[in-house]
Amino acid sequence: MTDRWRDRLERVDQAVDRVMSETLQIVPMLESEYSSRQTDPARAEFEVEGVLSVERGDTDLGGSSRQIRNARVTTSKAELQIQTVLLVGRPEIRKNDRVFSTAKDTTFKVDRIDRLHPGRLAFTLSIDGSAE
Repeated sequence: MTDRWRDRLERVDQAVDRVMSETLQIVPMLESEYSSRQTDPARAEFEVEGVLSVERGDTDLGGSSRQIRNARVTTSKAELQIQTVLLVGRPEIRKNDRVFSTAKDTTFKVDRIDRLHPGRLAFTLSIDGSAE
């Protein structure tokens, strides 16, 4: 018997990907805390389709939601979701790898990988200011 929940989830994922996905360039990087950024020669760059969402906003340094302080900081939260079937046979995406979006003309850095989503990987990203 087919798992109805998983079947519906797969159909929703396919519909979202069909409408919102974009081609992204994944650039594997060597992990290092203090040295300069270097690409990982053991893993090749590749392109993959994924859903990239960027939420822009600002926040108060003091954490106040009433916006009474003058010190406001611009924030942006980015998340990328890729179907796991699209990553079969490709190099593993790791923390600190770079993701380039041609549609947004922006390079992001992988900060966190969430492997708990059924059928896809979710990545928390930050804008890579050193790529410019």
